Amino acid sequence: MEILSIVGGFVGVILTLIFNARLARRQQERQWNEEREALRMGLIIELQNLAATLEAAVKTFGEGIEARKKGEHPEVLWPLSKNPVYLASIPRLGWLTQREALAVFEAYENFLTQERKTSWLSERVDERTYRIPAAHFSLCRDTLSGALPAINDALEELGRIKTKRP
Repeated sequence: MEILSIVGGFVGVILTLIFNARLARRQQERQWNEEREALRMGLIIELQNLAATLEAAVKTFGEGIEARKKGEHPEVLWPLSKNPVYLASIPRLGWLTQREALAVFEAYENFLTQERKTSWLSERVDERTYRIPAAHFSLCRDTLSGALPAINDALEELGRIKTKRP
């Protein structure tokens, strides 16, 4: 009888440990899923804002090209981008699926490359702003619009509707 009580107690302890381990694992998975979704949402919002900024810049350069044809001498000030969500989330990109992480990485690297090319065509006003002369509007428009497809791909991969392509 004593052995049955010991075995029963032991089985009870084992079952309790198994139950608690499953409970802890589910709680951890919920926490990871919430953090992953927060990361996705932050990247989506930042990518949508970046796409909107690029679309506005492409439009502004187009308007500048038209103004130049009319004999005007417009200039555009281009602020260097700040990508706080992306920069803060680089160590956590592994939380995303492999396809999502690759698409996000390609979108930002493509954008940063295009932005760097644009800065080469301009003169520095201050640490974060460049003045782009009208003579380079067409090239800057084409360069910056070249970053939009990768951003659209990342947004699509993260589960959102594509932004409009100019």
